[in-house]
Amino acid sequence: MAADKKEDNLKCQSLLEQQIKLDPSSSKSYFVNANDLVNSILDKRKEIAHHDKNCPFSCIYGVTMSGCVQKRLVVPDISCGYLIFLYHLKQRHLNHYNMSPLQKKHQEILKWMKQCIEKIRKERCTDNIRILHSSKSLLRIKWKGLEYHIAIAWTFSKRQYCKQTMEKIFFKKNMSASLSLLRVYYVREKLVGRNIRLAVLFLKLWQFDAMKDKQHLSNNSLEIICVHLFKQLEKARSSDTPILAFDIVEEFFKLISQYVKCSSKSIFIAWPFRCLLGSGDICEYKQTICPGKFVILDNLILQGGKYLLKKFFFFAFFDVYVNDKKE
Repeated sequence: MAADKKEDNLKCQSLLEQQIKLDPSSSKSYFVNANDLVNSILDKRKEIAHHDKNCPFSCIYGVTMSGCVQKRLVVPDISCGYLIFLYHLKQRHLNHYNMSPLQKKHQEILKWMKQCIEKIRKERCTDNIRILHSSKSLLRIKWKGLEYHIAIAWTFSKRQYCKQTMEKIFFKKNMSASLSLLRVYYVREKLVGRNIRLAVLFLKLWQFDAMKDKQHLSNNSLEIICVHLFKQLEKARSSDTPILAFDIVEEFFKLISQYVKCSSKSIFIAWPFRCLLGSGDICEYKQTICPGKFVILDNLILQGGKYLLKKFFFFAFFDVYVNDKKE
């Protein structure tokens, strides 16, 4: 029986590898179009520079790509590029107790960029450029057929985008944008392996097809869960037993089924390569979790800042598949 299951899993692994390609070239068009987008915005900024001396965008010094494109986990026609525009903030100008001016600054930059992109679309008379959604902290657009999410973040150094020490206090949205760059490091193939990345791609495809118009997990959450499940399987098996992508996918659905069937039980998923919090801090936090929650603990959090964590909500709560539970 075990031999049959192993053979079936190997067949599924082979099928996954055939159908889902971990092809670095799939990200190329995102970078090409992103360069075109940034250059178009810069050209527009130059056009109005002589009569608009107080343009909010003038403080921007750099832009970088993050998210699944930078991680090389692109799913064609589903994935989006995550562009983070950066400006320099002197550390002495950061007021921990009044973040309103910075919030306003981010909003003004995004508003200007939205207006700029709309002007470009009208000038080019094209439907390949359009605004999909805008909020106070994020701008979603289509640029030449590809979706991009645009966020604003500050850095204390122009030389390195993410030179911040973890104990510094950050504005929530800025932390989310800045540290998404570091997630690229944490999910590289050298650290987590090929099969974890293959499982993540499969679950992205499944979620896109099965969970349309329903509450679902973010890409970052899928990555954390897959790495967590891989480590659980690794502990349970002998060292010479390979852990296939299908094994991780199978464990994922077992986990979700367990959550759906038992609404009063909480499920806690932690990033296994944690280096910023001790096990004591995590155990203490577990005791504060309400029943029926699906909790995902990211590694990118402030060291020793559990009270700040509660304040800024760096622990992510997901009431996943709520609709399924009620039916």
